[in-house]
Amino acid sequence: MSHFTKAITAAALSAALCALPLTATADEAWDTIAGQIIYEQDLSTVAVFSFPYDALFPSEVPDLAQQRGTLYFPGLGGNSDRRAIHDGYWIVQGAPLCSASLTTADGVTSRRWGRARVIFDRAAFPTDLTILIGGCMDEPTAILRGERP
Repeated sequence: MSHFTKAITAAALSAALCALPLTATADEAWDTIAGQIIYEQDLSTVAVFSFPYDALFPSEVPDLAQQRGTLYFPGLGGNSDRRAIHDGYWIVQGAPLCSASLTTADGVTSRRWGRARVIFDRAAFPTDLTILIGGCMDEPTAILRGERP
């Protein structure tokens, strides 16, 4: 294989790997009174967490929504040492809550969504966190406290 071919192959492989979603480390999870918050993956610079929607809003499950919700925090993906307060949004599949649909960074669309905010206790991993959740465009007010197991 020529030097040119090796360089092209390496560049193509590097580009392909950059296009793949990154997986968060398995130790990025927090225990709450409602269940675990899990850092699922990075979609480029968007951090994706799952959270126990059914325990936070028990009157809405199982008839109206899935059991776990998904949180998206633009600008947090890949950041493990400059964490602070990050605004984002949450979404679940279920009966409409909002008058408009939201489509997430990975293409999920639903009318059951809202604003979210994550507040880390310290700037560097590992650290505990607090997540605030609100419906649709309402200010986040529901509190979910997560502590490292």
